[in-house]
Amino acid sequence: MISALKQLDRKRFLPIFVFGVVGLLSIAVNLLFQGSICIFTNVFGIPSPACGMTRAYMSLFQGDIGAALIYHPLFIMPILMCILAAYKKLSQPIIILFIILLLAVWILRLIFMLPDQIEPMVYNPDALIPTLLTIVKQWIGL
Repeated sequence: MISALKQLDRKRFLPIFVFGVVGLLSIAVNLLFQGSICIFTNVFGIPSPACGMTRAYMSLFQGDIGAALIYHPLFIMPILMCILAAYKKLSQPIIILFIILLLAVWILRLIFMLPDQIEPMVYNPDALIPTLLTIVKQWIGL
């Protein structure tokens, strides 16, 4: 019985632990690269699939739904997922559908917003991978 409770506690607190570690890594990366707090952006140079969610919620809380939709058109999705989870209606097909939708919107935003550098879809040339590619290009003489 006690081991079952310990297992339950581990399962419940693992996401909190992971988010804490990711948060600390994000802060460290931000301090090192002086860029975004997003690890994905600081490593790859392109915005993550969830890029703009925080700004979307900030705009929503200020009553600017239009700006919220521009920052991220799927900003309501995490709330829907929490509601579905609270009512035990969040199934694997729904999660897969949300992931596919998130990736599809991300690709469209990369295609239509990134070339024009429309916030939050902004390229970071100082990120780790673009910097390494630049070093390799210079090293081989391209």
